[in-house]
Amino acid sequence: GGGGGVSGGGGELRGARGFAGEIGHLPVDPMGRRCACGAIGCWETEISETALLRRCGIVDGGPAEIAAVIAAAADGGAAECAALAEHGRWLGIGLAGLINVFDPALVVLGGLLGRLHHWLEPAARIELDRRLPRPVRDTVAIVASSTGLDAPLIGAAELAWSAVLADPNAARSQPLATLTTTDPLSPATSAATCP
Repeated sequence: GGGGGVSGGGGELRGARGFAGEIGHLPVDPMGRRCACGAIGCWETEISETALLRRCGIVDGGPAEIAAVIAAAADGGAAECAALAEHGRWLGIGLAGLINVFDPALVVLGGLLGRLHHWLEPAARIELDRRLPRPVRDTVAIVASSTGLDAPLIGAAELAWSAVLADPNAARSQPLATLTTTDPLSPATSAATCP
């Protein structure tokens, strides 16, 4: 899928129902594929791992197949390079919409898109040049995350520790976690609080 976040002014945009940042469900293709969410033409149907593998003729795959696509592209494989260029085109189409709405100075690509940035950027830039006003397209930077594939883990850890970082004294008086276990082999259910 395609998740994301919008931050600025020291905080993040969460939305009225907490779904802000579901950028993978940005509609980009009115005649597109049906998304797992039930909608048609969501951005993630064109920029996901599944979409890249589909472009390479791989119906069912995962990390090993993605690694093979990357290795083939690095060796100049025409089919893989064409698939990556098409992937980059769709990346640019969606990014243009987001950039036009939020006017960021910086867009950071994480996960698979960050890993593929080198191959995706030329085609994405063509779309951005076609779809963004000149003052925006000349100043917005698009970079790969320096945290690579660990970005979600680092973000989750930061979120978990945000209360501690915001107010270390208040966090000291709170238990870190409460663990409730139910073991059918145990005669009783126990609750334990971690200090």
